Amino acid sequence: MTLNPNSKIGIAKSGSLSEVLADQTIDVTYIFTIKNLGSDTINFVQVLDSLTIPAPAQFTIKSGPTASGSLTANSNYNGVSDIGLLVANASKLAPGAVETITLVLNVTPNKVKSISNSAIVVGFGADGGIVRDTSQTGSNPDPN
Repeated sequence: MTLNPNSKIGIAKSGSLSEVLADQTIDVTYIFTIKNLGSDTINFVQVLDSLTIPAPAQFTIKSGPTASGSLTANSNYNGVSDIGLLVANASKLAPGAVETITLVLNVTPNKVKSISNSAIVVGFGADGGIVRDTSQTGSNPDPN
């Protein structure tokens, strides 16, 4: 009998806005949902998210990233020079596992009406092959 590793990963990204705050800024909360859709553990999991906010809007990271379960958040993440939300060598996903990362930005809109971006999840399957997915909108990850 031959067993074949089945490594698949998926990511979804959702965003929600606060009301306009007293200083005329808005908090944007992003939740990244990552799921191991395969039958093998995925190691060295990393989520890449480049925070490209249209000018003249400005942002600061208000809180996070924070990660659940077997994922370890990267406290040095800044969305510009360090776009890895996780510490990859300390992050893995067991088969069927679903974990989340939360990130809150404080945005000064300066007349910008919308922000859109996506994230990419990558990791290594049991056979050493790379698995990856680009986020879809919402909270239900599926592989691309």
